[in-house]
Amino acid sequence: MKSSTILTICLLLVALALSALLGVVIHRSTQQDEESTEGNLSELEKYIQKQDSSYSYRILPEYTTRGRDDSYTIFVLNMTSQTWLSSTKVTHTKWWHYMTVIIPDEITYTDVGCLYVTGDYNSDAPRNPLQDPEFRLVASLSSRIGIVCAMQRQNPNGPIKFFEDPENKYRRSDDLIAYTFKYFMEGHRDDPEAILVLPMVKSVVRAMDTITDFADQRIQKFFVCGASKRGWATWLTAAVDDRVIGIMPLVMDFLNMQPNFAHHYRSMNGWSWALKDYWYHNVTNYLTDPANVILTDIVDPFSYLDKLKLPKFIVTAGSDEFFLPDDSHYFYDKMMGPTYLRVHPNTDHILIGRYRELVDEAVGFINIILENGTLPKLTWRRTDGSGIGRITVHSDIEPINITAWKANTFTDSRRDFRVIVARTPNTTDVKPQVTVYRDIGVSRVGANYTATVETPKSGWSCFFIEMTFPAPKGSHIVVTTEVNIIPDTFPAENCNGAECKGTLV
Repeated sequence: MKSSTILTICLLLVALALSALLGVVIHRSTQQDEESTEGNLSELEKYIQKQDSSYSYRILPEYTTRGRDDSYTIFVLNMTSQTWLSSTKVTHTKWWHYMTVIIPDEITYTDVGCLYVTGDYNSDAPRNPLQDPEFRLVASLSSRIGIVCAMQRQNPNGPIKFFEDPENKYRRSDDLIAYTFKYFMEGHRDDPEAILVLPMVKSVVRAMDTITDFADQRIQKFFVCGASKRGWATWLTAAVDDRVIGIMPLVMDFLNMQPNFAHHYRSMNGWSWALKDYWYHNVTNYLTDPANVILTDIVDPFSYLDKLKLPKFIVTAGSDEFFLPDDSHYFYDKMMGPTYLRVHPNTDHILIGRYRELVDEAVGFINIILENGTLPKLTWRRTDGSGIGRITVHSDIEPINITAWKANTFTDSRRDFRVIVARTPNTTDVKPQVTVYRDIGVSRVGANYTATVETPKSGWSCFFIEMTFPAPKGSHIVVTTEVNIIPDTFPAENCNGAECKGTLV
């Protein structure tokens, strides 16, 4: 029997035996919080380094089980990541999370772990790992690469009520994040810890601590992945914790937030219905306000560019209802270190229909880093003029497959490539919109590949080039250029002040 299998079985037996004797097993971090030095630390960094003795975790032995294919063992933990604010401000101060840890029988990289960050509410019971489709994706990645992985839920915690809230409402998810933005900008700028993104990031840092403490003390390097607001936390965790050696933020490419917000308004002639919570809490009103500058300096990953030099695989959706396909134009060319973009055509913010591809491409990305594989060096140029738009990309490695995708807007009143739009303005009453990306192919001259699109007579066209490259151990990675949207015009001007409230569309 292999030593890794023996280790896994021993862990299982220890968990069950201790729980029978003691009822519960509580672990506290073996790592001491670093002393915070004011220096030039951001408010985010100060909060992460702030000492907090409430961190702990315990095993839930009734959920310990073997994986479906009997190649790994699953453990479910309850982790308390921190104490947030005080009981005089909020109803819920102790942040806790269910963590599902996967320990493969065959571990290839003993010093590396991966963490997938996701949601759920604190009123929920633990999910059965064997019946959780999200967990199965993480387990597949863990087994295929041979590393310990974990999935963290309840990020952010919720529902939570602020006692100052005039609506006396328990809030969660984006509603809670947007409320804390408003809370900070409208009279509490001396209380940055109230910004919900800060405890979200700290909980990810504590989840990495937990993986090391529970699974293997040798694990000191991590890949981190999360979607949407958890993608946001993924970016910021990499900026504050140098154990992170690679990130895969999903459907969160809204960096350089102030100009990107302005870009969203000009493109949509308002705001996508999916941003309802930020619109409702008047966060959009502050677009040109100095308070927004202070806020984004803390929460915008673009503020930490010099600390984001690690490999980054940014995954987006061509028909995302939160973000726009050309958001990358406001940050991509300023990124440092290996940075790759993957735009998925014909899917939305939840990347429906793309889950198998996500795992395959994550495996390729991680294999390239762990096996010192070669990432392609790509450069591209976007042009628009004389009735023609083009993207020409140069690659130093020949792709094993290459094509281009193009979609047209359904309307000429918005640069709108979503598949779900508001049926009634200023509501989340939605309806489908026909937006289809079609394969248009590319032409080739040497190592240069070009996609060419005629400028539409009305509305806009969005297109990009997609390339597949080999990766170690028979895996692969798919990357894309940024999109080109033609014509390079907008249906609305920049807003200012109260007019930035806008309309949900």
